Amino acid sequence: MEVLELAIARKRVSDYSDKATQPEDTDECHDCKSRIEDGIEAYHWLRRAEETIRKAVYQGLIAHAIYESSVLPAIANLYVAWLQPFEQIEALADGQSNGEGKSANLAEFRECRESVRDWLQRQEWLTAVKRSRNAAMQVEPW
Repeated sequence: MEVLELAIARKRVSDYSDKATQPEDTDECHDCKSRIEDGIEAYHWLRRAEETIRKAVYQGLIAHAIYESSVLPAIANLYVAWLQPFEQIEALADGQSNGEGKSANLAEFRECRESVRDWLQRQEWLTAVKRSRNAAMQVEPW
């Protein structure tokens, strides 16, 4: 079962990643703005999907075990996929010859990157804590 928002987020992240790896258009300014806007839109769909799924788990509509075992890793993989073309797009934006061509959304795009990095780091930390707790539970005589 895939939540609609997650399916849309998966498609948006895929489209954003695919477009980012294609050769640049002749109109570099427009192409850069378009790639940044696609990245921001994909990020927002992914956040919306994550929030919707989390609410569904809290309300008992999705089992926590399913969330932990399959949904959360899928979301993490999408965040990783979102990050992959970021540096290429940022370099394209920074390399534009004049300030006029730079996207007004570049700052928001960078904020999205920081949010994704924070989310991924938080998930790594939570996974480490769970492993540590499970290891301690196996060693301690209860």
